[in-house]
Amino acid sequence: MRVTIYGADIELEKANYENIGDVIDAIEVAGFVVTEVIADGENITGFTEEELEKIKPIEELKIISKNVKDLTRDTLVEAENYILQFISGVEEIINKFNQGREAESFKLLSQGLEGLEWLNTLLGSLISMGEVDSTKEFINNWQGTMEELLDAMERQDIVLLNDILEYELVPVLEDYLELVKEVKEQSEPEN
Repeated sequence: MRVTIYGADIELEKANYENIGDVIDAIEVAGFVVTEVIADGENITGFTEEELEKIKPIEELKIISKNVKDLTRDTLVEAENYILQFISGVEEIINKFNQGREAESFKLLSQGLEGLEWLNTLLGSLISMGEVDSTKEFINNWQGTMEELLDAMERQDIVLLNDILEYELVPVLEDYLELVKEVKEQSEPEN
């Protein structure tokens, strides 16, 4: 099996690797995160070990990776862009609710919740990496707003939803945006 690793400057010793998992472990131990795995032209990134066993033998394995700092920086840029788009999307949701177009509003809001879950996961990762202090007031505001939003959605309380979206979610997203900018600035390489 020929192995090519993109994004990580490491040398693999052929004798030490019995399977793809061993190769990935070696890359991660070297301080990199594997973002994609391609075997004989097929993306197998999400495959389980059982699924990997079925595609043996593999002739060519390509592994795409990034170092943790670069991946974090890229993710923060993506989060910054997403938050800006979501804030402008909240106004559209509020307008649709006010026009009596509840079905469209709930659909947009449900789609937005997937992004909010991603932001929640990102926040958890930043806390676990030590990039964000878990005692920050922002964390409590974020969690409280998410709980209130989900509760209002569950009850389909449109007046409360509009209030939460406009007066709680937008400000907490603006705070999140500032937090992302702050962490991104701290992670910038020094010249």
